[in-house]
Amino acid sequence: MVRFRFAKRQYYRSLETSEEKTALGVKAQVEETLGLLKRGRLSLPPGATPDDAGTFILSGGKVAQRPKVAPVPKKLKEATDAYFAELPEGAKAASSLLTENASARPRSSQKERAAPDSRPATIQVG
Repeated sequence: MVRFRFAKRQYYRSLETSEEKTALGVKAQVEETLGLLKRGRLSLPPGATPDDAGTFILSGGKVAQRPKVAPVPKKLKEATDAYFAELPEGAKAASSLLTENASARPRSSQKERAAPDSRPATIQVG
């Protein structure tokens, strides 16, 4: 865990390591980055948010903001549609694509596959 202050705000960040040597290296890098910012030799990217500032300082001035993670599809159809949309042309053989498309197709529900009802139909008259 590293803790530092910048622009009247306190930051706490996990270093995600249990190695003291690594933690001391990051600490030195944060101190150096804060010094460069204070002396004006380094500046925050335009429009940086307070969270972006913490990430920028922790990365030694190399990363402007946290990486954006693509949203996880909530339905299988969304995932398969995204997969086929992002697949580069010619990345797979046509036969492989046919197999994958067949596997990704929605299957009939259990009810639709069940045998038809064998009881006689009831007809209401008049």
